[in-house]
Amino acid sequence: MQVDVDLTPAGPGLRMIGQFTGPVSECGVERGDGGSLDVDVDELGRFVADGVPPGPIRLRYRSEIGQMVRTSWLVA
Repeated sequence: MQVDVDLTPAGPGLRMIGQFTGPVSECGVERGDGGSLDVDVDELGRFVADGVPPGPIRLRYRSEIGQMVRTSWLVA
């Protein structure tokens, strides 16, 4: 599985645009402060998340075999 992500300034936060290379059944953005944002992923693995706050974040997603996976932290 690979995920490509692009972050751009958008209003008071950031806009995250990305795409998974394999099937994903659910996705979210976890924030360093303990909060999270749920993200819709289309049938091609593409997603958009608006209002992502600057700071530490990571993606979490459920793989096609049902396993919850979390990426490494990155600073947005």
